[in-house]
Amino acid sequence: ATFAYSGAYQTWVVPAGITSATVTVKGAQGGSGNANAAAIGGNGAVVTGTLATTPGQSLYVYVGGAGGNGTTAAGAAGWNGGGAANKWTSWTGGGGGGGSDIRTTVGDFASRLIVAGGGGGAGGESTNSWGTGGIGGAPNGGSGSNSSGYGGTQSAGGASTTWSPAGTFGVGATGYSN
Repeated sequence: ATFAYSGAYQTWVVPAGITSATVTVKGAQGGSGNANAAAIGGNGAVVTGTLATTPGQSLYVYVGGAGGNGTTAAGAAGWNGGGAANKWTSWTGGGGGGGSDIRTTVGDFASRLIVAGGGGGAGGESTNSWGTGGIGGAPNGGSGSNSSGYGGTQSAGGASTTWSPAGTFGVGATGYSN
């Protein structure tokens, strides 16, 4: 089965006779900033694993949404945990991409069986070449360049920097605004 982004969770019922499933989960890309063409959003993680399953079991598939690009407004957060961007004067950053995961319980982070983090949104300021968003990763996300936030882990959001607040478990940080 293949699941595309829909903005809501999707249900997969394990077919009869299937006791394991090999899955590939891809996090969404972060959005680009508006003032620096080189500052693009980070790619989401790609994670492959084998899950133990029970025939007839319902698994809930969350496919993350891409972070919005910074335009005249700050980039929106990607669905399923991406962080929103902010606007500073005329520069706007891209929103963080949402993570993708498979869960046993709707809405419960603790029931996730496999997760692929979303990519970080890019900065939007042009004169200092504010950098690209960090890549989503496993077990840890990558840090963005040039004073961007640090990558999150499997149990916590990314640490803060001078320019960005820390993320929280399952949700990316909101971008810095002056």
